[in-house]
Amino acid sequence: MKPSSQQKTRQLAHDMLSPLASLGLLLNQEQNLGEEERIIANQALHRMQLLVEQLLDCPEALRNPTPPIKPVAIAPLLKAVVREQLIARKAKPNNKLNLNLPDLPFTVRCHVEPLVFECVISNLLTNAFDAAADKPGEVWVSLTCHGPRVVVTITDNGPGMPQIALRNYEKGIPYSTKKGGHGLGLLSAKSIALGWKGSLRIASENHGTSIILELPLSNQRR
Repeated sequence: MKPSSQQKTRQLAHDMLSPLASLGLLLNQEQNLGEEERIIANQALHRMQLLVEQLLDCPEALRNPTPPIKPVAIAPLLKAVVREQLIARKAKPNNKLNLNLPDLPFTVRCHVEPLVFECVISNLLTNAFDAAADKPGEVWVSLTCHGPRVVVTITDNGPGMPQIALRNYEKGIPYSTKKGGHGLGLLSAKSIALGWKGSLRIASENHGTSIILELPLSNQRR
């Protein structure tokens, strides 16, 4: 009998635990990392381990998330992921990552699962840099409020997405031009956003692409 998709997911997650543990040991033995870089790298590794554990416990929790009861501040989560990306891309000085966080959004809270939110943003940023292909990549990230909604916008300087990719996205059909890519990243992010009562839109015309993540604003601000 062939294993189900859930069994395959659990097996994959289980198989990932060992190399992640080894990576953690190597990371802590690395002498060339600065203290800040080590902390951020360990945080990223810890997030990966938590994701694997969630897949082992409940694969559907990540694919079909429901809005958590407790609202969380969005700006600190966004800043943490951007810091990770900056550290990871030190080896590529031609890549630029610009972050625009006005003062007001630091108090903004939404009903999201922090771990999953960080993973969604991290994947979207990676896709944005990949879009630049062989030229220096530049990405802009902004956080704003529009009425009762929080808007995270990620814009790249790539060539833009082909019309067939945009049409397929609207239809829920995977599409990828990247070698080895399966085109599930954006669709997965869209599914997660919908699970949080939000949306994920794409704006792309001839040059550059903007990914617009909108989430309902929580009434609780601190």
